[in-house]
Amino acid sequence: NGSPSSPLMNGMRCLTVALGAWMCAGATANRGPPTVSWDTIPYFVHCANSTGPLNPGMVGKMAGATFTVLQTEQCQFCSPNGSGAEVKMAAAAAQIRAVNPTATVLLYFPVDQVRAYTSLGAWFDSQPAMLIKNLTGGVVRPNGVMAVPDYGQPSVVAAWATGVAKAVAAGGFDGVFIDGYRTAWANGWNPKVPLVGKLDNQTEAKLWVSGIWNGTGPALRAALPPNAIMIPNCEAKEVCEDGHGRSQIPGYNAVMMEYFDVSAEYIDNVAVVAEANTFAEINAYIKSYSGNLFVLPNLAAFLMGAGNKTVFGAIGPGPWRCDVTAPVLPEFTRYLGPPVAPAVSELVGNMTGGYQTWHRKFGNGTVAMLNITYPYDTIYHSSFCCIWWASGELSTCPNTVCPATPPTL
Repeated sequence: NGSPSSPLMNGMRCLTVALGAWMCAGATANRGPPTVSWDTIPYFVHCANSTGPLNPGMVGKMAGATFTVLQTEQCQFCSPNGSGAEVKMAAAAAQIRAVNPTATVLLYFPVDQVRAYTSLGAWFDSQPAMLIKNLTGGVVRPNGVMAVPDYGQPSVVAAWATGVAKAVAAGGFDGVFIDGYRTAWANGWNPKVPLVGKLDNQTEAKLWVSGIWNGTGPALRAALPPNAIMIPNCEAKEVCEDGHGRSQIPGYNAVMMEYFDVSAEYIDNVAVVAEANTFAEINAYIKSYSGNLFVLPNLAAFLMGAGNKTVFGAIGPGPWRCDVTAPVLPEFTRYLGPPVAPAVSELVGNMTGGYQTWHRKFGNGTVAMLNITYPYDTIYHSSFCCIWWASGELSTCPNTVCPATPPTL
């Protein structure tokens, strides 16, 4: 709300649009990556509510999560409309910590393009000398709206990192989720492609590539507390992960899988990250919702590769409403226990006609089973799963008939 004592108004008093004036007394200490408990499913929540403060039900789910990422769209259409995102994210973090003072909350921020509804983005938008230009000297806006910071200039890299770090300190966040590396990669803005995507001034663009991939991470690492969590948005299969479960973008101490899916490849990728003991956000991108229809098979697949620092969650399309885009299942609160051993897998037939089955046993008797039939069609038609919980409950995927008791492992 807008009352003088509200978290939003308190934040507004200590965070201004002027880049050099971002300060706030009393920010909480950064605690570093949280301890991942095997008592229940280690889950994250990653979302925003664009139309208002978080509702109490979602705040409770975030307070119980291993960590939460708050998007810049949080309260985007609250007053002041379309601006001051950093303050609004800080107010949402305060809502969560009012329920759980030790909750781990991360600040979402983009690196690829300027979002003018953030205070840092509005400042960049007012500095044309710090933005990428086209061949005629005009500011490049690849989507027609958002400009691109010119990371070929070391001063721009430093300004971006300083601005993000000050927003982290002002809101008492435990670290960052930096979006845009995957977008940059997908558009050809990466060191492996000689012509650099949509940026038509190639000399400028090549400097930009070096700046974003090699400069932004180390600059932000230096500006944040040493133990701050830094997660880049990028697939393990892309240039953001080194093939051994660690970030390939300098400066980052965590990884993300944005489009985790039910497949042997993704199960193996999670296992590699787990073996490297890297803190990881494993995100099942859910294309539509119908109860547990799509989330449960992804959860079962995650469990087959999960390790001590891998955290599961789901993000879907739709309006910026956490209750729609970030499902928190009843399964997330059931007793799991640490894995007894790596998953056991068996392939019968081959990838053109057969099936593959995984089993894994946890803690006090929880057992998970996943079966994928080949050739793979969809999650609905090709994956079957059962989770026999130590509490005696049974989770059953769509089209799956589960025995009352698990197999002996």
